[in-house]
Amino acid sequence: GVLVRTEDQMGLRISESPQSVIARTRKEDELGVGRFVV
Repeated sequence: GVLVRTEDQMGLRISESPQSVIARTRKEDELGVGRFVV
């Protein structure tokens, strides 16, 4: 069960990596820049 779940999660992450990673990086950059600027 755990292995199957991890595999499913990895598959979803890999398939959504481009959009999810970009969205996460943008959010992190915005938050990081905002914190640094403030």
